[in-house]
Amino acid sequence: MAAAGAPLAPAGAVAEVGLVARHFAQFMKAITGTVEGDLSVSEHLILQGMVTGNITVEQGGSLHLHGMCCKSLIVNLGGRATVHGMVSEDITNRGGNVSVFGMVVGSVHSQSGETHIAPSAVVKNKRSNVANDDGS
Repeated sequence: MAAAGAPLAPAGAVAEVGLVARHFAQFMKAITGTVEGDLSVSEHLILQGMVTGNITVEQGGSLHLHGMCCKSLIVNLGGRATVHGMVSEDITNRGGNVSVFGMVVGSVHSQSGETHIAPSAVVKNKRSNVANDDGS
């Protein structure tokens, strides 16, 4: 256990973590407010806000959803999506890479690509062609 007032990690390690975070932040766009309507993602995006329409992740795009998608999430060939937040309708993987850790009110459909649902994720309706991380 660290003494009172002593750092929990060496100063160099903390500086290195901060440098890595700043490095990735320069390549990622972040949205914290509300986007009215649909959103197309063709770059690296962190969504901590809300999209009132559908979200489509295009080839080369990546989405880290910590907020809410009020309709469906579609991930096209070559796209990536990691869902920690909530999708109010369906998630459809059309050849990308999808990981679900949060909540899906609709279904998760995997037409092609890789789709993973964590044991801690909540999917309200049926899943089609999806392998869960727990093997079911």
